[in-house]
Amino acid sequence: MTFSGYRILQIMPAAADWRAVFADGNEKGLVLETALAGWALVEREDGTRAIVGCDATGEVESCEAVENFLAYAAPGQHSSQWHQEAARYFAELQSRVAAPGRGG
Repeated sequence: MTFSGYRILQIMPAAADWRAVFADGNEKGLVLETALAGWALVEREDGTRAIVGCDATGEVESCEAVENFLAYAAPGQHSSQWHQEAARYFAELQSRVAAPGRGG
């Protein structure tokens, strides 16, 4: 279980149809949705607490620890509202990749 920088205080299952939304250029568009395995109440190294979603598509990890994480989608919420945010993520990624070659 990967929750680097967090101390897990409690884990609970996610209700049906809660999903994590990630920026991912694929054949269906700019976002990829995965079902949430659960929610974790965590304590960060600075002592603050938060509730984070648990993604279990591979190793169980905090969704928010994945670089291309955009948002959580509630049951019935359509991911299309995050397409603009995904486009912004890809534009920023492209500029970071291009930046090392500038002025070099």
